[in-house]
Amino acid sequence: MRVTGPGQHGDQNQPTSHDPEPVSPAPPDAARSDTALPDTAPSGEAAAARDDTARDTAVLNTAGLDTPASGTATPDAPGPAANADATDAGTADLDTPPLGTTVPAAAASHAAVNPDPWHAHEAVDVATEPVAEQRPQVPARSFHRRADYVVAALIAVAVLVAAFIVRQSGDAAATVSRTSAEPMYQLPQPTALPPSFAEVWRAPSSATFAPVVAGPAVVTGEGGEMAGRDPLTGEKKWSYARDLPLCTVGMSWGQAFAIYTKQGWTGGSGPQSGNCSEITGVDPATGKRALARNGNAPIGTRLLSDGTHLVMTGKRLIEVVRFDLVKTLEYGKVEAEIQPNKQPRTNCEFGSVALGGSRLGVIERCPDDLGDRLTMQKPNPKDWDAPEVAFSTVLNGRGARLVAITEDRTVIALPGPPRLVTYDTNGTQTDEQPLAIPDSDLAGDPPGQVPPVVEGSANSYWFTGSKLIALSSKELRPQWTVENVVGSPTLFSGRLVVPVPDGLLVLDAVTGARIGSVPVRRDQPGPVALATAGPVILEQRAGTLVALR
Repeated sequence: MRVTGPGQHGDQNQPTSHDPEPVSPAPPDAARSDTALPDTAPSGEAAAARDDTARDTAVLNTAGLDTPASGTATPDAPGPAANADATDAGTADLDTPPLGTTVPAAAASHAAVNPDPWHAHEAVDVATEPVAEQRPQVPARSFHRRADYVVAALIAVAVLVAAFIVRQSGDAAATVSRTSAEPMYQLPQPTALPPSFAEVWRAPSSATFAPVVAGPAVVTGEGGEMAGRDPLTGEKKWSYARDLPLCTVGMSWGQAFAIYTKQGWTGGSGPQSGNCSEITGVDPATGKRALARNGNAPIGTRLLSDGTHLVMTGKRLIEVVRFDLVKTLEYGKVEAEIQPNKQPRTNCEFGSVALGGSRLGVIERCPDDLGDRLTMQKPNPKDWDAPEVAFSTVLNGRGARLVAITEDRTVIALPGPPRLVTYDTNGTQTDEQPLAIPDSDLAGDPPGQVPPVVEGSANSYWFTGSKLIALSSKELRPQWTVENVVGSPTLFSGRLVVPVPDGLLVLDAVTGARIGSVPVRRDQPGPVALATAGPVILEQRAGTLVALR
């Protein structure tokens, strides 16, 4: 009676009902011939291959499946090749005895216990030959020699020295930033005009052309330092200084901006000793640096803002940036153009620049034109190096000066005789009115190409050089005029405060009616620009800022 195992009768899930008969032991000679080991141990790779073959054969034998002997190819179909292979198998050095030969007792017991042929390998003990220990191969060159450590140390020292040199020779080494220990707070606006004003402090500020009030701070610029001061005392609350001279200081988007001169740069007006290229913005409440970029504004630039765009003026190049200092427009003579022939004119000079109603206006003087040219364009075209011009028209005369811009109107002043001319959005002249001002007020261009105009809720106030003219905010028509004025005004407690030779003149901001005057002693003549910071009136007198309260 043969030994019956699971799967031999086609039912792999049911155990056999007969106990296995004992198997007669194999003759001694046969056992010795089947189990004799070679005189020498196999190599590591051969042993591993044998283990895999023995394990697979034992699993299949336990499952009751016919298994070819080790080293025997299994034919796809019966035929002469199969008989040849069987003959070869009989002479092969077998790791596992063929089906029907003597099976060790351990294997037989496992076959009877585990009836599931698909998991039979879990209970099969496979005799394996000893495997020689495989040591990991050490690469020919490893990091163990003393020279390796020396080289690594030298590289680390070189990196540290290079970083130190860059820091000491870079811009950071020449920058001193002192922030405020506590944030500054906005002062409340006054509700009434005091009976008198007296000087409470003064500070040098040659880099500002009008008082700069950014948030709660009064900002001054002198030498290479921009400082935020307490409006009441003039005390420095924060400062930002570099080893470069300041070009100018301004304010936009609630931040204070400083532009520094970079020696050796080439600006839009041609080769020169340097230009205004280093732009830095700080938080006016603390002095912490917030924004920075490199620009290409020429020496003498001014900052012009409408609350959305920041314009850097110049005689032959104008740059515009947005709130994050990303450039939105470059207009004029551009050095090292990326794509040539995108600028409409590159041989013109700019007389004045104004910003308003999301439009940028420029008075150009071009050698091929019979008169000055008025150009209106978007401050934020699709491509920053490709201006989008709304209109550009040649004027009937020279010496033109931009005064004010709204969404649908542009007003310029022309001399000989002095007159105010209005244009619509298509560049068509819609109005012209005479101006009762001397010709000297329109001689030359305004400083920094920026006309001194202060915007109010009802009117815009234009300082012509000797007079103050109020223009209606919507139509830009002259409303009234103040004689004998020495600078641009400011709004204080809802009233218009105008600088006059002997002090301050207080007017109704809408009608221009006189309310009163306050005497102020000034130690030098010249133009005065006013601003307010809470209850303090600020006067820019040449290169000095004076606070009155």
